[in-house]
Amino acid sequence: MAYENGYEIGKNVGGVRYDELPGRAKMIRDDGRDLNNNVILVYKSIDDMKVHWHGRRYNEFVTKFNSLIPGFNEILTLCVTTLPVALEQIANNYAIVDTGNKIVAVSDEAPTPVPEIAPSPDSEFRFMQGEVENIRTMILGKFDIMLDIMNKISDEINTLPWKSDASEIFRTRFEALKSNVVRNLEDIKTEFDSTIMTVAEEVSHTETNNLN
Repeated sequence: MAYENGYEIGKNVGGVRYDELPGRAKMIRDDGRDLNNNVILVYKSIDDMKVHWHGRRYNEFVTKFNSLIPGFNEILTLCVTTLPVALEQIANNYAIVDTGNKIVAVSDEAPTPVPEIAPSPDSEFRFMQGEVENIRTMILGKFDIMLDIMNKISDEINTLPWKSDASEIFRTRFEALKSNVVRNLEDIKTEFDSTIMTVAEEVSHTETNNLN
């Protein structure tokens, strides 16, 4: 077996239009960069939510989101660096065999790592429902955008003008990472809605009791 960017690959090539691979590498890298920007915005928004929501349950969400960071960083590295670099290198390899010359400069661009979110003070409770709801709505909108971008990258990988053992390995790896990210986001989305509604009801009930 041979290796390409740390991935073990076979020797079967069903067909490759190598002159199209640099353009496809750019498309996947651009979409990976777009996904990266949206993930960073989501994490910044969750951190900003801390101004309006303090306490144990906010911190539980921080812990959950922080646990997703390795998975996000892995799929971002695949989309921004590993797969585009592989396509550029493969384009050059086939071009050298065919014409004796390289056709593209290989990029060393890397994604921006997703930052961890610091918890709020455990000893203080704060919940501003309107502000929290606004940020939640924005975050859930970003989830939808992130899913659209990942679906677009799936389509780009599935229609690559390169059919081989290696391309199938990259496709399978992306789909596995994407499936994991989507599943985690759906779980958090459901819990997000439920928890915010519960906290809002508890705060309203407590405030009513405080007035009696």
